[in-house]
Amino acid sequence: MIYIDDITPEMVEEYKIKEALIAKEIEDQIQEEITPVEITEENLHSARFANDERDVIEVLIGDNDEYEAIAVIVDPEEELFQQLMKITNLDDIELETLETIQREAEAIQNLHVELIENNIATPPADVDVSENILKGFLNELIGDEESSDDDLFKVKLLAFEMQKIIDAPVEIKESIRAASTQFEVFTIIKNYGDSL
Repeated sequence: MIYIDDITPEMVEEYKIKEALIAKEIEDQIQEEITPVEITEENLHSARFANDERDVIEVLIGDNDEYEAIAVIVDPEEELFQQLMKITNLDDIELETLETIQREAEAIQNLHVELIENNIATPPADVDVSENILKGFLNELIGDEESSDDDLFKVKLLAFEMQKIIDAPVEIKESIRAASTQFEVFTIIKNYGDSL
């Protein structure tokens, strides 16, 4: 055991050198793991606005159904934004955003219809089914209001009663359990259904 009175300046210097070498080794490992992201025509899968302010774009890049989502700031000074603008433009991104929202809304409507057809959910008698189906989801999607934990729990319960989800792999079920919004639950179910 070394006591504080036994520590010499040489020991302190040796410790600092070892600590610096370890820190450098860790930094080198981290740098090796970080690969620079580049958006090219070959790896660009999709690009859509990620928020209502239209100042962030969600870009999916990759190949062979292996995609990585990256956030690109709408700023002509940003390198990723410059790369993206060489391939597409803001008008096309806006169009893709609107089409994606429409597809997702239709998928959720179809899911609700399937739930109703399978007697898992019943629509209120005094409410138009299509209005009832999309109202909560669209409010959540555009950020007007968040669904309650109760609503989220009900959607998850309904999902787990669907035969497709009962037969689904454990990873899909875990994803549904971990979902924090109704939109996330619907997206997981839709993507899994599309993969069948």
